[in-house]
Amino acid sequence: MLLSAFILSIFALIYTRRMHHLKEYYQIMHNVVIVTAYYEVKNKYDREKYISWIDNFFKAIGTTRCVCFCAPEIANMLKSKAAAANASNVIFVERPFNSYVSMSPQYMKSYKKAWDNDSSYRPNESPELHAIWTAKREFVDIAIKEVEPHGNIYVWCDIGCFRNERSGNFKATPKYIKPGKMTLLWVGNGHNAIGGGVLAGDKVAWEELNRLYAAELAREFKGIDQGVLTAIYNESNANIIHPTDELGDRWFYLTYIFNEQ
Repeated sequence: MLLSAFILSIFALIYTRRMHHLKEYYQIMHNVVIVTAYYEVKNKYDREKYISWIDNFFKAIGTTRCVCFCAPEIANMLKSKAAAANASNVIFVERPFNSYVSMSPQYMKSYKKAWDNDSSYRPNESPELHAIWTAKREFVDIAIKEVEPHGNIYVWCDIGCFRNERSGNFKATPKYIKPGKMTLLWVGNGHNAIGGGVLAGDKVAWEELNRLYAAELAREFKGIDQGVLTAIYNESNANIIHPTDELGDRWFYLTYIFNEQ
């Protein structure tokens, strides 16, 4: 009996260590990097409300690696919020708004022209906000090439996606990733569009998104990212997830399922 118990304990120890190493290997091979940005431009919500959502964002992501692009003049404010939330793996990239290709004079002229010609644009938005929406792919591209090149999966997440305080560490994201394909959210429910709040994929998928996005803008310039994403992606070339209402606001569905409890 003692020998059997000893043998069983050895097997249990080996199994436990093997599972631990497998978990470490899984985490290494599926490194998730969150990319986000915050620039203070005219948008749909007042500043105080958005700042509270930023607090929620940093509390949600915990120790998951994150690259946050921001203007130099607000970097200290964001850093203090990340520190207060114990978000310990955030890299802040401080750059002026107009330092990106997506915010260049040529692009800004196109946003303004599209804005003036399209009456469907909401008055509480702005060409500068549309520039940030277009720049999501540029932010991720910079993160991959210059800031955090060792990730395997990159998730764009709007910094305002957490409207209430909850977990959102994105550690379950690899379960929903297909090699070379973007994982996207079909908002539906009367909107019939792919949402732009959370976009996830490996490096190959993001490279293809850049190519398709640029081609669509060249064909027909749009300032609203949902319109571009809906034009270039479908069930055949992307992993499109259809949300339910059971987890919360369907616009933020991916933040719920990407969270590891």
